[in-house]
Amino acid sequence: MLGRLQRKIHRGNARSSANQIKKDEPESDPASQLTAREREVVDLVGEGLKNKQIADRLYISETTVRHHLTSILKKLNVKDRLELLIFAYRNNLVSIKQ
Repeated sequence: MLGRLQRKIHRGNARSSANQIKKDEPESDPASQLTAREREVVDLVGEGLKNKQIADRLYISETTVRHHLTSILKKLNVKDRLELLIFAYRNNLVSIKQ
């Protein structure tokens, strides 16, 4: 990466390369990007609820739940609900309820 950046600096393309490096750097806390509502959805997924149950609990449509989940998966860079749950437990976003 550094070699490419040096070549681009030499050619005068340094600004776009510096911006790309910032985009490639991992966020220190991806969970901090979640909205309060998205955190609620993660918590309910952690309880094992399905989309319909989450929608009923939050008084929103199932479509809205799916939109929230899509946004959450993208922000946390996870593929599916299973990876979301693993991420959430590892990062203390949810806990096992007794």
